[in-house]
Amino acid sequence: MYPFERRRRLGLGGMGEVWLGVHQPTGLHVAIKSILSQRASDPRFRRAFSREVEAVAGLDHPGIVLVFDHGVSDRGPYLVMEYASGGALDQQPGPGSWEELQGTLLHLLDALAHAHARDLLHLDLKPANVLLCGPEDLRPGLKLTDFGLARARGDSRVSRSGTPQYMPPEQILGAWRQQGPWTDLYALSAMAWELASGEPPFLGEDPREQHLSSPLPPLRPRIPVPSGLEAWLARGLAKHPSDRFSSAASAAAALGQLGRAEGSAQERRFGRRRSSTTFVLGTLLDELDERTVPLPAEDLLPVPERWRRPQERLVHGMHGAGLGLFGVRTVPFVG
Repeated sequence: MYPFERRRRLGLGGMGEVWLGVHQPTGLHVAIKSILSQRASDPRFRRAFSREVEAVAGLDHPGIVLVFDHGVSDRGPYLVMEYASGGALDQQPGPGSWEELQGTLLHLLDALAHAHARDLLHLDLKPANVLLCGPEDLRPGLKLTDFGLARARGDSRVSRSGTPQYMPPEQILGAWRQQGPWTDLYALSAMAWELASGEPPFLGEDPREQHLSSPLPPLRPRIPVPSGLEAWLARGLAKHPSDRFSSAASAAAALGQLGRAEGSAQERRFGRRRSSTTFVLGTLLDELDERTVPLPAEDLLPVPERWRRPQERLVHGMHGAGLGLFGVRTVPFVG
């Protein structure tokens, strides 16, 4: 018996729709993503949906959306994920301080590092694909989601899909041999530019040509930021992949070295109310304090005292769910 009940539609896209659902035995809220009925019979959309299931089900990180189940119903293929009551990052008023912006970026870089370590590239990073789980949700905090364009590094299938405001040159050109962690870091840097200034670095009806050839405009932050932030963003948004950070860890280490914000920047806010992301800052800033150690060289990373993160113990009691994930989960080895 299908244990989930759909309540109301949360969003609609070109390929699929997302519904608020509830796990009937426990009452736990979930998000149910499925292909639109008119797309369900198209093999291309079914393959893209299967790739997303395989990508996200194989990841296990507090900054990546958690998958509970997947399968096929009379409506077509579906994917059941944790529900984020705070909506997407593009629906928030924006960071109210440099500490909040830095904590957000470090959290997302940590999630990217987890995916990249498993040779998975997201390839569609943007504020709309970062969800905010509220204090009452199962796992509060920011979550990367929508891995519909995700590919294994080295995958030779040429794709120029993505969101033009955040696409790096090698993705625009379909140069799959040049794609790697730096491809996602370009998109993250474009996101960071937008979070700091209120808009992406390149605008217009189709900014792809600007990503390919135009120099970056001056950064005009709406909150006080360190003087080194513009150089950090410029490196992340370099036209050639070899000029960018080579890994999420090196980008995070450099970000942690920027220090405090300077008072010379304009102290305008995105909105009147503070961002609802502030409730996750306590944990993020605690992590930041542990990571910001002096680096002897630009890309020489500190060796952590421990490699394993504390294991989350999620007891959600979802009886009758999750059996469809056994074929795509990573098999745990013990001993």
